[in-house]
Amino acid sequence: MSTIETHDYTELDLQSRRLILLVPFLAATVVWSWWTTNPHIPWLLAVPIAYFFLCATSLLHEFIHRINHVRCRWWARFIGMLIVTPATAYRETHVRHHAYLNRPVDWELWPYSDPNCSRAFRRIFAWFDILAGLATSPLVYGRIYWSRQSPLSPEVRRQITFEYLASLVFWGAVIAGVAYYGQWWNFTLAVMLPWWIAGVMQTVRKFTEHLGMSSFDPLEGTRTVHGGNVITRVCSYLNSDIFVHGPHHRSPMVTADELDTFATELRTQQERKLPFYRTYFAATWAMLPHLLLNPGCGENATPGTADPSQSPAVTA
Repeated sequence: MSTIETHDYTELDLQSRRLILLVPFLAATVVWSWWTTNPHIPWLLAVPIAYFFLCATSLLHEFIHRINHVRCRWWARFIGMLIVTPATAYRETHVRHHAYLNRPVDWELWPYSDPNCSRAFRRIFAWFDILAGLATSPLVYGRIYWSRQSPLSPEVRRQITFEYLASLVFWGAVIAGVAYYGQWWNFTLAVMLPWWIAGVMQTVRKFTEHLGMSSFDPLEGTRTVHGGNVITRVCSYLNSDIFVHGPHHRSPMVTADELDTFATELRTQQERKLPFYRTYFAATWAMLPHLLLNPGCGENATPGTADPSQSPAVTA
């Protein structure tokens, strides 16, 4: 078995543990929120359910990186169907994100990495991205399919078409069932409200990792949360350690559970300070000026306002 295949099986085992934790909690909280007679419970459960939804999108990310493994591929397609983001479109977009981080052809960071998009447009879109993340994430990842400049082959486009059709059939059946049984209010509180909050979380996560970062180097062109307190570590574990982002970009084949050790090694090996943070709050606080003044990265990052910890590119 090759090294890549070994990593694929290892990562599948690791993500299966997260699935075992997340799926029962997600199912239980959604059912509780849907059927409770206490009017306050759905509002109290909205944020926990939203975080479980967010963790599901991170599982999609992990399965996409191991998509050659048949079980990872089908899990990715299943999750993609649920969030109306075809796994193949996600894969094609994300591959270019790793290959061209912060560059104009980084499809995943559009419009923030695109020098053809004005600052005014990026400011408007950034707030739309936050407030309607449940819609903009499918839009951004699906753009590689819908755009006239799409680099996709006919075969890949056909696969994405089938995956869109699967989402259409699934959600058509769900909406028909909700309408038939008159469950619109319960559906809104138990599913749509948490999904909307999860979209906000997802966008803020993306911004925290990338806005204001001008370097094309994987370690210096992303913010990394490598935390030590219990809350940060538990949240990071459930979310597949996706916020240990620079090390992930540096070596995408490193499994989620290896990222902590790998991040420690990288920090000790580098001579200059890297944009690593101990808490989500600290990383988000560093991102906020860029969101407010100039939501961009790469060529669109404002000169002179990059993170103090950011330094010239480190040779890989």
